[in-house]
Amino acid sequence: MPSMILTPIQRRILDVAEAAGDGRDIAFTHSLLAQVSMPLKSVKGDVYERQAGAASMLLQAGHLYLDGKWEKQPLPYGVSPRLALSFINTSALRSGEPLVELGDSLWQFMGDLDLTRDARAVRHFRRQLQSIAASTMRLGYGRNTTVKGIEPIRAIDLWPEPSDGRQRVLWPASVRLSDDYFADLQEHALPLNREALAALRHSAMAVDAYAWLASRLPRIKREAGERISWRALQAQFGGPDDLRNFRRHFLKALHQAVVAYPGARIEQVRGGLLLKPSPTAVPRNQ
Repeated sequence: MPSMILTPIQRRILDVAEAAGDGRDIAFTHSLLAQVSMPLKSVKGDVYERQAGAASMLLQAGHLYLDGKWEKQPLPYGVSPRLALSFINTSALRSGEPLVELGDSLWQFMGDLDLTRDARAVRHFRRQLQSIAASTMRLGYGRNTTVKGIEPIRAIDLWPEPSDGRQRVLWPASVRLSDDYFADLQEHALPLNREALAALRHSAMAVDAYAWLASRLPRIKREAGERISWRALQAQFGGPDDLRNFRRHFLKALHQAVVAYPGARIEQVRGGLLLKPSPTAVPRNQ
């Protein structure tokens, strides 16, 4: 067989796979956000909805009071808000407090998340933090009418707009999670491998696929597994409207997620995927 030259992304994911399961570095997401997630790309409008079985999320854009006036914020999208919210969740759970100090500069905070830190990336990341802070989530559970309206972030103290990616500021920025969200997070936190999230930082869909597998696979009891159709996956994850195009994009992201989660047992079958009982993405004794 001819030798295969790995891309930097593939090498990064394989490096994580070799160290996966040692429990040295754990991050947390809300378990419901592993089933229904934020937009993959910028979307038009102020409302975004996702459905996965009995779980549903309605995400609404809002406003922030900036420089003496209210400014409308777009919906958060892409990998930045996913990694940022995971970082904030983890810090809050470890401290037991909803107030999270983000570091003495945006440059440092993005470095903690292993993100690109040029000037353009810094501005984009800051805007995504603002979008999360302004947004409201409504989380639907079960087949009845049980709905929670949650603002993940109650207050945010942001850095001044940087003139370049390396500008530092004189005081730390912070966010305060809302009491409702923090209480819900404490009850429904899902542990993930932080290095796996960082390794998948090139793709919001790969991050979503990894979190979904980490939530879903350990809960499967039947050795024969459970099937899920491409249509159901498309409704859950979003992405291209054309089913064939979605399948192509999702399989690429799924392959990368499985490399970062080597214990995942999953097969492609006619019409969709077969999910089988698997060990947790993070060992339970960690």
